[in-house]
Amino acid sequence: MLHPEIETEEDMWTLLRDHAELAQLLIEDPEADRCEMGPRLFDELMALRELNELEELKKAKAALEEKDRQKDQFIVTWRMSCASISSYPLARGCAESDESG
Repeated sequence: MLHPEIETEEDMWTLLRDHAELAQLLIEDPEADRCEMGPRLFDELMALRELNELEELKKAKAALEEKDRQKDQFIVTWRMSCASISSYPLARGCAESDESG
C-alpha cells in the first residue's frame, strides 16, 4: 500500500472487496518501492532546497546593494547639481539637505 500508516476507511474496504482486481493492483504495486524515499535522499533534497534558498538570498542581496549604489550615485549627482546652481532658489533646499544628512 502507498501509505500503510494511514488507516483505510470503510468505504475503501468495500470498494476493494467489490473489485478484487483493483485491490490486487493497489495492494501489490510492483513500483511501490520506488515511491519510498530513504533518509539519505530526503536529506539531499533538503540540502538542495537550502542551497536554492541561499542562492535566492544572494541574488536579493546583490540587487539591494545595486539599488543602494544607484541611490548613492543619485545623491552625489543631485548635490553636484545643487552646487552648480547655487543662485537658484531650490539650492537653499539642497544646502539644508546637506546640513541634515
